[in-house]
Amino acid sequence: MNKFNKFMTGYDKGFEVNLKDLFTNSVKPIVTVDETGKVNKKTKLWLRVFLLLLSLCFVYIFIVYLNDVALAFPWLALIASAIVPITVATFIYEIPGKESVSIMNIILVFLIGTAGAFFALVQMFVSYGYEEINIIIIAPIIEEIAKAIVVISTIQLLKIKSVKSAILIGWVVGAGFQIAESLGYATYYGYEGIFTQIEFVDETTYYFVGFIDYSTLILRSIFSFGSHALYAALGGAAYMLSAAKINNRKHFNYLRFIIWFMIPILLHALNNLFSVFVTNAFALYSVLISLEIVTVFIFYYLLNVITLDEKYYVDETLLIQSELPNEPTNETPVQ
Repeated sequence: MNKFNKFMTGYDKGFEVNLKDLFTNSVKPIVTVDETGKVNKKTKLWLRVFLLLLSLCFVYIFIVYLNDVALAFPWLALIASAIVPITVATFIYEIPGKESVSIMNIILVFLIGTAGAFFALVQMFVSYGYEEINIIIIAPIIEEIAKAIVVISTIQLLKIKSVKSAILIGWVVGAGFQIAESLGYATYYGYEGIFTQIEFVDETTYYFVGFIDYSTLILRSIFSFGSHALYAALGGAAYMLSAAKINNRKHFNYLRFIIWFMIPILLHALNNLFSVFVTNAFALYSVLISLEIVTVFIFYYLLNVITLDEKYYVDETLLIQSELPNEPTNETPVQ
């Protein structure tokens, strides 16, 4: 395992991630005492974010489904699409690390990812159309490259140095992409269910008597973990782990980058492949559940990569500073 980690990350260590430390104290406050003796309580937010979004989702289900308020359906789609990606983004943000990214930068990156989703989708379908081969092969390549460009540009612009921050940037970019795409598809196919059933009163008068189709929203919400957010996070890890910072490398590790970057493209292509060709509902859900389990293990590996990077990486600038001779002082040493 150490050799595998060495090849994939540059660190010749095994699994050192402690899931207990990451998931405990989700509700219980963490009590710390500073140098002045002041007691501080810090609570983890990711579980509270999840419960808040889930509660809002149930509120909109009550409004849309039980009270038949169709105009509120896009809001339901927005909240349902955001539950998993926003919760996980908060979880990654709260992982202790040597480097932090400001909330303002995270929001800006999220909005850029949202805009990038619409741009990439429009350009792809305008240029290549809706043929199955394009959805399965062309779409994953174009979309992952588009997200990687945003992620890598952001990492360079913000001068990110830690793998945790790179993965967070990637996840947030992908989350914006994912929420925008899911909102669009869920709303389009949801409202399509209303307009597919028409009741004619006479030759010139008719009413739409169909119902909102929730199937697309349910499918995309259930299987939202192993989607665009994780794919873009892998892109962030691919760039940072291949950069010259690991083990004092002098050159960019292109082989490592290609291997890491092929993972989201392959997962994306498989997801699209099964969604297009598997028509049986049971078979489709079985395959998607299997892919979701695979992505959970991939995310677990990313958590271990973050742990290794935070534990063993030392900024080269600090090493250089530590090797400089001490400056002479005029102070008299104490006898």
